[in-house]
Amino acid sequence: NPLAPTAPEIEPNNDFATATVFVIPGNMTGAINPSGDEDYFRFNTSSGQTYTIDLTRLIDTYERRIDVYTNAYIWVASAQTDPANGTVSLSFSSTTTLYYIRISAPNNDPTAGPEDYSINVGPPTAPNTPTNTPTITPTPTQTAMPTPANIPGESEPNETPSTADPLAVPGRIFGAI
Repeated sequence: NPLAPTAPEIEPNNDFATATVFVIPGNMTGAINPSGDEDYFRFNTSSGQTYTIDLTRLIDTYERRIDVYTNAYIWVASAQTDPANGTVSLSFSSTTTLYYIRISAPNNDPTAGPEDYSINVGPPTAPNTPTNTPTITPTPTQTAMPTPANIPGESEPNETPSTADPLAVPGRIFGAI
């Protein structure tokens, strides 16, 4: 059953199948407990609308991550709090009518209380509709990318996990899309 526009999570909600129903616009609170816990929420959308989700950590020392998935469990977007930023927002344009939110602790931080985060989803907004104003498009010219000193470059192909370039941790690599 859908919850009121402001409500706590209902456990268990540790995967897509047990996701807590989220009524939008609305606000939900929850806790990552025990360490390694993940909380899932599901909400209905209207295709072609833009949705904004705010994640606020309620305990300063714990980082929280939000991921959004489609009804086919395909990742759409993510954001993460950090020591300097206790609230993060992400927006996405809906292409289907059901989405999932996953909240997790990127460092497996445990929870110190019954609530350690809050999620707010505002009402949807219509995407900006471009006008049919003609524009002059200059002819593109290819510019060589400068090679940073002492930083290895990517190799091609590297579009799949089996062809991905190895990266030492910590490390850097440069490349182009």
